[in-house]
Formats: sequence, structure tokens, C-alpha cells
Amino acid sequence: MLYAVVKAAHLLAVFALIAGMLANALVLRMATTMSSRQQAAPMLATMTAWDSRVTGPALGLTWLFGLSLAVMGGWFPDAWLMVKLVAVLGLSALHGMQAGSLRRLGRDQAREDQAALSPPPPLRHAAAVMAVLVAVIVVLVIIRPF
Repeated sequence: MLYAVVKAAHLLAVFALIAGMLANALVLRMATTMSSRQQAAPMLATMTAWDSRVTGPALGLTWLFGLSLAVMGGWFPDAWLMVKLVAVLGLSALHGMQAGSLRRLGRDQAREDQAALSPPPPLRHAAAVMAVLVAVIVVLVIIRPF
């Protein structure tokens, strides 16, 4: 029973995390294509607040519940879990880059040059990177190939 509750909590945290990261990617893309920083400022402020109140905590809960499941299942010696953890670290790093870019773009409102609005290269295709990482994670969890 406890395992099922922790698994459900893990999945809910993952859904909140992925939804927030996709929203981050969309807002970053929109903010960098707007003609003026003043137009993007309210959207960036809202998304930064959402990220700190929902997406960031969802990331922490995802790790907490995921590691709890790994301990309950005794999976730490399994190679599939190690590969999954690398993919999860990639998602965590991507979220960190997104959160930092949201804060930076929101903070630098006084600058109007388009170069300052450009996100770092990994974030230009954040949704695609997320899709690949999530696909790898799902396949590893369901199939456990090694």
C-alpha cells in the first residue's frame, strides 16, 4: 500500500514538473520573440513565480519520491536505474537553466537589445530535449532492459 501511494505521488510530481518545464520553454520562446522587453515583463514575472512555487518544488518531490521508490524496490544495483538517473539529472539541469533564464530575463528589463533576449542554445530546443529525455526515462522504467 505504501509503495502504491509513493508511486502515485511520484507520478503526480513528475506531471507537475514536466508541465511546468513545458510552460517555461513556451514562455522563454515567446519572451525572446517579443519586440519589447516591456511586453514580456508581466509574462516573465508570472512564470518565474509559478516556477518557484510549483515547478521547483515538483522537481524536489520528484527526486524525493523517486529515490524512495528505488530504495523500496531495491533497484540501486540495477543498470537501468543508473541510466535513468543520468536522464533525470539532465532534466534537472535543464530546469535549472530554464529557471535561471527566466530570472535573468525578468531582471534585465532595462535592456532592450535583442541579443540580451536570446536564451542559451540548450534552451532554444528545450521541449525537444525534454521529450527525448522523458521518452528514455519511460522506456527504461517500463522495459528495464538491463
